[in-house]
Amino acid sequence: MNKWSILSVIVMLMVGVLSFFLGTRYGQETCQPEIIIVPDIQFVDRYIPQPELRWFESEGELDLWLKKNTALLVITFDSGQPVAFSKQDYAEDIMLKALRDGYLLPMERGVFEGEEQVWNSTIVGDRVYLVNPRTGEKTYLYDRGP
Repeated sequence: MNKWSILSVIVMLMVGVLSFFLGTRYGQETCQPEIIIVPDIQFVDRYIPQPELRWFESEGELDLWLKKNTALLVITFDSGQPVAFSKQDYAEDIMLKALRDGYLLPMERGVFEGEEQVWNSTIVGDRVYLVNPRTGEKTYLYDRGP
């Protein structure tokens, strides 16, 4: 390398650094935030009552609720192609519907025979049930005992 190429590299670096600092400095001075004052805003404290959460009182109550609230989730786009819902989507849907109505029907997940499973569970009296979130079928699991 000759002395002119070294000198031109140094000059270019100096010009670049100077441009950066000047641009940053003037850019900050010209970009001032705009403050807008909106008069007469009132805040209203609203209380939206939520139902008290509870377990189902009877198998009949559980069966009726499941019959009304389990449905096949189907959504299609303009292309006509249906959206595939996962097991978790169904379990979350039924859990949120239960919460909306004041019932406890939590979503659970586990591995059964090497495959991930998702289900909902609930307690009726002293009996624990698993609920298939896609079909609404309940399966007796065990008695909790005294």
